[in-house]
Amino acid sequence: GRRGRFLYSAEMTGEIRVSERRSSSGIGDGSFDSLVAELAAGLVVSEGGELDGGIETALRRIVCFYGADRSTLFRIGDSVAASADPERAAEGVLIATDCWARPGVPRIEGVIDERLFPWASTTLRGGESLFLDPTRGVPAEAAEDLATCRSWGIASLIAAPLVAQGRVVGVVAIGQLSRRRPWSDAERLQLAAISGLLAGAVARRRSHLELASAREGLRDAEARFRRAATTAIRAQEEERRRIARELHDDVSQRLVSLSLELE
Repeated sequence: GRRGRFLYSAEMTGEIRVSERRSSSGIGDGSFDSLVAELAAGLVVSEGGELDGGIETALRRIVCFYGADRSTLFRIGDSVAASADPERAAEGVLIATDCWARPGVPRIEGVIDERLFPWASTTLRGGESLFLDPTRGVPAEAAEDLATCRSWGIASLIAAPLVAQGRVVGVVAIGQLSRRRPWSDAERLQLAAISGLLAGAVARRRSHLELASAREGLRDAEARFRRAATTAIRAQEEERRRIARELHDDVSQRLVSLSLELE
């Protein structure tokens, strides 16, 4: 059936207004197709330093489309404890890299221990999208995840993995704080499709940063080489001057000695 949904849309003034639209939540409807086309166009044209802005704009559009409160991108990393303890090798951290939240909603920043979301972490690392929505019913294994959501003021959320070259490298999550929002299976699959676009943008940004870092390293190496070459040239010039002085002194001494002998 058709239902109302709140949409937060950005005005040219930068303010956020709330309007109501009606649309089907089925995959492939005009609204979702338009969103995907808009995201793809924005992320594809963004290059290098523009990717940060392109990703943030994509997160804003996602929040607006779903009438949510916040959307966040996380990078999956390994915790120190997980690296040190083989029995906890699957544990790690989620590092918030990008976030867009509507006015009044706190942004997600910093590092999150995956042990706070054990069920969600395992599911997402396995390449599956998920709900954390009490109205939908969740497995008993998600009890700790729901407890964390409650303590953080999250009414419900939906998340999908970011997969690059067959490996889960991150997560995109959409959260609802102000009110509970029932997420549909169609929307979960939609987010899984959107995550592919975001994964590509994140991978390109990482490649750009690695290339920039490599270039910076090359510039540093060149600068060190120039300094070393300058030092070597100076040392050679100093050695030449020293030898010249010694030869001059030796010749002078010989001339003085010869002069005395002639006298």
